[in-house]
Amino acid sequence: MPHKHCKFHRFLLFPLTFILVISFSLPWVNAKEPEQIKPQDWQINGIVAALNDGYPEVQILGFREIAEYQLKDLDKQKADNFAKKAINLLLDKNIDFDNSDPSYDIFIGLNNLGDAVKPYTKDIADILKDKSFHPGVRANAASALSYLGDAAKPYIKDIADIIKDKNADSNLRSRAVYTLSELGDVAQPYIKDIADILKDKTVNNEVRASAASALGNSGDTAKPYIKDIVDILKDKTANNEIRFSAASALGNLGDAAKPYIRDIADILKEKNVDNNLRINAVYALSKLGDTAKPYLSDIPDFIEDDNINSNTRTNIPEVLGIIKDRNIDYQIRMSAAYKLGKLGDAVKPYVKDIVDIIKDKNIDLDIRRSAADIFWQLGDAATPYIKDILDIGKDKTEDINLNSSAATALGNLGKLAKPYVQDILNVIKDRSFHSHVRSSFAIALGKIEQLQVNNLVVVLDNIYYAGESEFHQWRFLSYLLGGGSDDSKTLLKWVGLPKPKSMPTKLNRDEAIKTLEVFTKAWQPSQDLERLREDLAEKISIVVSQKQVNWQPQDILLLEKLKNNLNKAGYGNKACGIESTINSL
Repeated sequence: MPHKHCKFHRFLLFPLTFILVISFSLPWVNAKEPEQIKPQDWQINGIVAALNDGYPEVQILGFREIAEYQLKDLDKQKADNFAKKAINLLLDKNIDFDNSDPSYDIFIGLNNLGDAVKPYTKDIADILKDKSFHPGVRANAASALSYLGDAAKPYIKDIADIIKDKNADSNLRSRAVYTLSELGDVAQPYIKDIADILKDKTVNNEVRASAASALGNSGDTAKPYIKDIVDILKDKTANNEIRFSAASALGNLGDAAKPYIRDIADILKEKNVDNNLRINAVYALSKLGDTAKPYLSDIPDFIEDDNINSNTRTNIPEVLGIIKDRNIDYQIRMSAAYKLGKLGDAVKPYVKDIVDIIKDKNIDLDIRRSAADIFWQLGDAATPYIKDILDIGKDKTEDINLNSSAATALGNLGKLAKPYVQDILNVIKDRSFHSHVRSSFAIALGKIEQLQVNNLVVVLDNIYYAGESEFHQWRFLSYLLGGGSDDSKTLLKWVGLPKPKSMPTKLNRDEAIKTLEVFTKAWQPSQDLERLREDLAEKISIVVSQKQVNWQPQDILLLEKLKNNLNKAGYGNKACGIESTINSL
């Protein structure tokens, strides 16, 4: 019988909280993630430029950016160069990977490069085995091997050795277990080892949970151990993380788990059971076909395979009403917001309602941010309201996380947001905005439009005010937004606090003229950017005074212009040096 939609009366809210939280937390009902975009040439060229920066931290951020793109059409030579550069960074003993985060950025970029990484499989396997690396770096290497398929199979024993090593870092062991399960039939000899880890109560909970998930991914090979997985699920003394991994594993094992449907369903009846465990039990039952349907009778009928049925799509106004009603439980309203994010084009007629939710300061912050995440999915339908989202991003009375969510929405709209590039630049320039908000707008701009020197200086200026954690990001964003143009690369060689050893020391005349011409382009736009202008004045002086440059009389016009600019801006001492050079000609 079709599910009958009705109003949410208050006396129903307690049971509905459970039902809706379960329903909307399932893997296929989560809000849509931004799809990988096909990069434009300027974005790839900006990354290439960043990979040649003097700071390894800036180079590493390039690989985080690579992970966001759909690269199937990427030039093979560029992909090969990216992969080689990533491996060289990972193997560079001068870089201190004192935690796993920088290596994670490199590896997620590598994982997006496909076949270009395969020639370096041995290097990745060597990192996995090398105990001199931080355990987090080795764990990231283990995950990377899971993307390499057949190329990783010669190293399966090395992965298995880590699984068996009881002294290994728990995160490393956990990742190794998962990787092993992803490598197909060659992992079969080690399935018993994985099952033994699941059953061993002396093993770290995270590792045991990964073992349960791995068995769920192992198909027929795991059938002899289904009873062990069920026993873990039923064990109320077991850690919740292990139990809900066991529930998910049973769902993934399909028909082989059907004899245990009642055991899975009994989880729904347990009192005080963890919500994540309930969620995964529902997930498992939903995967077990008609046999499990009697146990799902209390769950809404929009949980069907990987889709939401048409009944739900026709009740969008009701869902919007739930989100706006502050008398309804927060979790239900949050879940309803997630639900909207799953409905795609069906939400487009309600774009104004979505915008109203984002703007309503009486609605919970997280719900408003979720609505902002929905906004960018609406494509052309969002165009009339882009200015509203920009205004929310600029509203200093709002929470900075909502400001940033609005900026992200603008970025994800891509070319639709181009009319607002100058507004975005104004936010980036205005240091009265929180640095997190300014960087969010700059990141958004990296998805919208390449900048010429006159606008790029606004991004560059932020480098001088950034804290240690943000400095490298601003340099990277300057490369990205500069699109790898000669002008942007020249600027970043000299200004924006480049690594001293990477600055040019010996220029010929042609190089000096080119550099000064770029500085001239940046001079006027930098008039309100005090730190950048000060740095430009210093670097103009340095370039002009280089003794090996053989200045010619025809260079006097350029040198006079630079001298006048410096004098007008109050840098008379720098102008005197240029005057001396002119007089010598």
